[in-house]
Amino acid sequence: MRYLRLLAVIVILFCGVSQAGIINDIKEFFESKSDGVGLPLLKLEVGARNLALGGGILSRDATLLFWNPSQIPLVSGLSATFSHTSQVIGTRYEFAGVVWGDGKHGFGVGSIYFSAGDIELRDSRQALYGDYSPFSLVSYLSYARKMGEVWLGGTYKYIYERCYVYSLKGYAVDLGFNYVPINNLYVSFVATNIGPRPSYNIDGSTPIRLPLTFNFSSGYEIKKFGFSTSFRKALDEVLTSSFGVEYSLNSYITLRMGKRFGFDSKDASFGFGINYSNYTFDYTYLPFEYDLGNSHHITITLK
Repeated sequence: MRYLRLLAVIVILFCGVSQAGIINDIKEFFESKSDGVGLPLLKLEVGARNLALGGGILSRDATLLFWNPSQIPLVSGLSATFSHTSQVIGTRYEFAGVVWGDGKHGFGVGSIYFSAGDIELRDSRQALYGDYSPFSLVSYLSYARKMGEVWLGGTYKYIYERCYVYSLKGYAVDLGFNYVPINNLYVSFVATNIGPRPSYNIDGSTPIRLPLTFNFSSGYEIKKFGFSTSFRKALDEVLTSSFGVEYSLNSYITLRMGKRFGFDSKDASFGFGINYSNYTFDYTYLPFEYDLGNSHHITITLK
């Protein structure tokens, strides 16, 4: 009888939600893209290992400042990470970060720098008289701790962008959750880019919506294999997902590949990692569809 009552309550609640149109609203959210969203730098993924896995989270280094601060306590001791990415049309971005964890607490600081390359300056007659280099900078400050059976973490991000003589300043917050139901299985959720709308220092400029993003992911490591899955929804994207796998040939070399679903231009990714002493070198090759070129990601971690 108790289960019948519970079932009846669930049915009534479901009918009420359906009548309110909430289900349709949720469906529309996952299948649509919002307008007026900017600052794509906040979504640029860092770290060759996770990128090779399609965006799944298996790394235990400073790239967790970007992916999910709640997992920083799982880093053993102090770890410093440097990452370089080259993309199409001469664009590139660099990441540097340091984190420390002891299983219960975690701290981290870092930053990501994006350069769009040199852009020509021309007058009304199209005569060249100089150039300028637009750039963006995001700084990270993170803290996480274990609370009972879960880890909770947060990141404060300071945002600065400059284009010619105009600049933009803002901030955002990331909130992360991590749970380990069994050994070597990680289940996590993170909401990123929560904050007010910044605007350029131009009279009458329209405030820019931050690319609020929700990411649910899981990772599992057993012997020589690692597996990851990820589901992501950003305001300016439809629901996307990914799957990745890695295999350690020996204690020095690991091979990786990932598959993405729902992205406009990204599909498969391939990479490898080399471990030696306290150093790790990771590389990922990520081709773009529609002849948009390729991106190359290099990450070096010191532990």
